[in-house]
Amino acid sequence: MSLYKTHKMILKKLFGSQVRVDLIEIFLRNPKKEFYCRQLERKINHGRGPIWKELKYFNDIKLIKKIEREGIETYFILNKLHGFVKPLKQIFKI
Repeated sequence: MSLYKTHKMILKKLFGSQVRVDLIEIFLRNPKKEFYCRQLERKINHGRGPIWKELKYFNDIKLIKKIEREGIETYFILNKLHGFVKPLKQIFKI
């Protein structure tokens, strides 16, 4: 098994869900980009329900910011000022 796959498996066990790991990674790798749910579905190949659950969780702990625009999808962006962004980047090797 490759080192990358081993690292991903450890992260899944550490964070409790592959959806959570995939979302954290995508936001950390794209700190200035806004994403909406369907876009994330296509990027990480998970269903809308699990993605929304994790987005709500990340928003509740202020790791991501929810951006609501009238008549447009709800967008999410990494809260670059959150105290855990730097440690997460180290854990995810970003």
